[in-house]
Amino acid sequence: WGDSSGNGNDFQSSTLVSSFPPAKPTNPLRYSYGGGALDKTIINCDKCTTMFESVANSPLQAEFTIFEVSQRVSPTPVTPNEGSLISYNNTTAALLPLISIGNKSNVAPFGVPPLYDNQLKVRITDTALNSMIFDYADMPTADTSINHITMVRLEGTTAMVDYLAAGNIISVTKTNPLYVPQTYTGKKLLLGNRGNILTNDCAAAGGLGNNFGWTGNLQEIIVFNRALNSSEQDKIKDYLNKKYRIY
Repeated sequence: WGDSSGNGNDFQSSTLVSSFPPAKPTNPLRYSYGGGALDKTIINCDKCTTMFESVANSPLQAEFTIFEVSQRVSPTPVTPNEGSLISYNNTTAALLPLISIGNKSNVAPFGVPPLYDNQLKVRITDTALNSMIFDYADMPTADTSINHITMVRLEGTTAMVDYLAAGNIISVTKTNPLYVPQTYTGKKLLLGNRGNILTNDCAAAGGLGNNFGWTGNLQEIIVFNRALNSSEQDKIKDYLNKKYRIY
């Protein structure tokens, strides 16, 4: 992974997986929790200050399941924002990624009621802009400023988004028969911004990182290149919850 902000904070990620690794009894889950802030390694993103893009092309298939553990931090002052924590960019429509997982902040004085901040927003779209969008209308209590787990799953033309936080678990499913399953060859996975293959939003005209950059802490991301079944989903959620004590 290369740090697109130029700060030199490159890092190496683990390999994308399509099946569960064998059990390792000598490497148990980490249950400890420091209280307040999570006591695990985090990636801190600050709009254009720190963002990352995968070095190699994405091996993601037409169906996938993505898990993320994060907490968004609202900038001061709070401004309208549609930040992308995780995105796969669409080279034919650079401002509309094929996949975007992040937040939407619709705040005064520019926002139109209802006003909200730190709202989870997920968009899955094809190159013809047929989309499945999950936002305030579907899950108005999905607050990304709280430590939480998000699961995004696509199978055929049906998408599912789960939001899991303390005392608040939400699951929404949508189907768009017009959606055309995509291939992601030539696309890169980006963390902290929308970006595109040639440049990132911060370097684009108008400094789009101010609108689409994500601010906060990413604890963990897990990407499967297939649609996990319900039992497999539960295992990953349980693993993440035991590791981070989210809910």
